[in-house]
Amino acid sequence: MMKKLTTVPAELFDNLELFPEPFFKRFNLEKAEQAVTFPEQESKIYSFPTLFNQVQFGMGVFTCDYNNAQSLLPAGLKPVKAFGGRALVIISSYEYRKIHQMTPYNELLVVLPVLNTNTPGKVWDLPMLPSMVPGYNGFGFFTLALPMSSEENKHRGLQLWGLPKTLHDIEIGQADGKMTTTVFDDNGESIITLKIPMAGKTKATTMANKLFSEKDGKLVMSQNHLYADMNENKHLSRLFSVSDKTDTVKLGQHKIADQLRFLKLSHDPIITRYTNDLKSCLFLPNQDK
Repeated sequence: MMKKLTTVPAELFDNLELFPEPFFKRFNLEKAEQAVTFPEQESKIYSFPTLFNQVQFGMGVFTCDYNNAQSLLPAGLKPVKAFGGRALVIISSYEYRKIHQMTPYNELLVVLPVLNTNTPGKVWDLPMLPSMVPGYNGFGFFTLALPMSSEENKHRGLQLWGLPKTLHDIEIGQADGKMTTTVFDDNGESIITLKIPMAGKTKATTMANKLFSEKDGKLVMSQNHLYADMNENKHLSRLFSVSDKTDTVKLGQHKIADQLRFLKLSHDPIITRYTNDLKSCLFLPNQDK
């Protein structure tokens, strides 16, 4: 289990040699203008984009109640529609093994695929299509919950992006052909368990995603870029039929789990993806790419 990392290292790690692949050479590192502050400790100025290498990653694309999803979004954002009054929601987990300037940590992410209606140009509010067409105008993701295991990263996320990061013990392992992630509360009780199949049809995947968050009362947009050979499984018939009720997600008693219950999360994902070697980078809001 990855126990909560409550101690913040005094210095930034000089570990750029951990990122020799061509993917990372595309990006020029720049020091941020804003320092991140920590209780009873010197502030830090990080370089961006943040680089991540050899990440174990698993995700499931689920459906949820459209109106309930809309109620959780700030003005200007709309959930991406599925069918029958449903929207899309994604739950993913990350075992960050190599991070530029930082120690490894684990993370689980709950996001709504969204359309930003304030995007210049026509934003077509069509079912499913925004999530399937690269570069679809106005498309991005809005973070609902982000439990993770690093105190340092919690402060970074809150101060630089306005992300709802919370500190937890998080266990990530492999069992019965699945990547299994469990987030725990302060009493050691399970909040959520996510099980993603590791096998699937392998596909080289390159993506550039827009990430929306609220910082200082304003909607901001960041970008992340990623590359991996993903093992993918599609079950699109679940969009129109009764779910199979697998054990993909198990919810405990916590506000993160309650939020997913409020969304009326589908029992099963319509798409899963897995890789043991994700490469990615994350930019600051409005940072030039």
